[in-house]
Amino acid sequence: MKRAATNPLVKATAPTNGHQQPKRTNQDHRPLPASTSTMDSSDGEGTSGGPVNTRPRRTVKPINRYSAEAQEFPRDSTAASNVHMDSDDEEPQDPNIPSSSGSLASSKLQGSSSAVDTNDQYQWHTLACFDSLFQEERSRFTDAQIKEIELLVKPVKLEGESQRIDFQEHDSVKIVANVIKKLFGIEVVDEEQEVQETVQKKKIKKLPKGELPKAPNPKVPYLLYTSGFEDGVVGQPGEEIVERAANVYKHRDFRFVSNQIGASYAPTDFFVSKGFDSSTSSGIMEPIVVLDVEDPDLEAKAFAVDICLIKNCDKKINLDAFTLEKLINVGDSGKPTVFLRQRPQKSETNYKMSGKLQNFIHENIEEKRLLREVLKNHEHVVKVARKEFANCTATFPIQRTQLLKMEKALREAQLDCPQATGREEYPLITFGSNIDVADSPEQMEAIRELPEFILPGKRLMSILKDKLYGINLVQAYVKGPGCRTVAHHENQGLVSVNINIGPGVCVWYSISMKHIAALEELLCRKSCFPFNTLIWPMEKDLQKAGIPYKKFLQHPGEMVFINTGTYHWLPRSLPDGV
Repeated sequence: MKRAATNPLVKATAPTNGHQQPKRTNQDHRPLPASTSTMDSSDGEGTSGGPVNTRPRRTVKPINRYSAEAQEFPRDSTAASNVHMDSDDEEPQDPNIPSSSGSLASSKLQGSSSAVDTNDQYQWHTLACFDSLFQEERSRFTDAQIKEIELLVKPVKLEGESQRIDFQEHDSVKIVANVIKKLFGIEVVDEEQEVQETVQKKKIKKLPKGELPKAPNPKVPYLLYTSGFEDGVVGQPGEEIVERAANVYKHRDFRFVSNQIGASYAPTDFFVSKGFDSSTSSGIMEPIVVLDVEDPDLEAKAFAVDICLIKNCDKKINLDAFTLEKLINVGDSGKPTVFLRQRPQKSETNYKMSGKLQNFIHENIEEKRLLREVLKNHEHVVKVARKEFANCTATFPIQRTQLLKMEKALREAQLDCPQATGREEYPLITFGSNIDVADSPEQMEAIRELPEFILPGKRLMSILKDKLYGINLVQAYVKGPGCRTVAHHENQGLVSVNINIGPGVCVWYSISMKHIAALEELLCRKSCFPFNTLIWPMEKDLQKAGIPYKKFLQHPGEMVFINTGTYHWLPRSLPDGV
């Protein structure tokens, strides 16, 4: 990989060899070039572990795909290598089919220099950045030019999405609530019985003076749906409780991940043992409920669905407080932080760092850098993309050579990656995450007009004195095209909110906690440890397993409200502005 010579702040640093971004909490949510910033008041990247690319760097001569004399361009150099294929892994993709993985396979010129008329495959990242700027400047193009560009960027468009609907209560929320009530030892009754009990209570006479009502005798409470206290903990000194808590994962009753998983082994049954139903029906794409931030019943409606979009939040936020420049000044502690390097690709695929192998396991490269360095590089990539887009659209039809120049420039604009092999034929993008803004008066003032029930530090959160970034303190995230937050649910199943402050669009996937037992079984069959693997579920496998899911777009100014235990993951793969 080449070093970005135009950015004096770019400096390679020694990589770390961990398996996941360190979790001050999680990383949830929210390309550059369409530099989309997002913020959330709960954490987000709830899984840890998983494989990373840690091969030593080799000195190789990069293939020059961009030379003027090249009449036939090389195919993806990794595609021809011998790759071990598991039974559930995806076969290598035919290089003659338009690629969504960012591979560089292409064909001979066919007597035309038009980018559209040739059969060339352009990198997914290049087309995503191109589409981002096109959407921003769409009004300046003629109808014929728009038609040409839309044909060019067709490979990066989303393959289907959930229907947007008005409020409709989800039965899954009640089902999940009843399971959790049972874990707490609370008797579950149907609505009719509950009405009758309320009537009977009103008929009860007052107790004699000095007589106390009998207290209920529930089971020892669970920490939400994850675990229960060991016997004898109540009333013990703090030191004893801490010691027991440290050993809870070693307890025979708490081992929810088996020692062996895969197609030939029985799946783990943690959620089944807690009362969740593992039966499935059809793996359909469910609709997404859309609410309005001005709705007087917003809170009740939001908590009645497993996940929803809340529109018009930009009316309640000062977006100017979240520019890249301000985030650099606010969030840079001056100490190196672990950032993720990723392979950009469309949301429907999950190609490995090398080759064309696909399965549920996602790969990152971790490295330590200063936040200022990462965000400055995002700015640099945006400038490069703007310049090359202007060159590409200076004449029509769009010239193939100009698009290849843009492709090359975007690769060279990325930060150098010491852990790269040097043979990657796609840019290694950087995910700017965990930017703390909670101690900044300007950023906190910018969101204070949001509904009270979603603000950090309110209600029960007000009694929590510890600073838990991403849970009771706000964080921001900056993503470019292809940056991914892997599948997870929030710590302890907490509710979380995520606001896209723009300018690009985010893709979301989610699965109701109602289906968590069936999902656990599928993940085990795919050789994923459900709680400590970087996971990217594939749509076709969810459909085959009969697990319903949602797939929707979050536009700038929209909030995603994630209810208790909802499993979710998101790529930044549909940029529409910079």
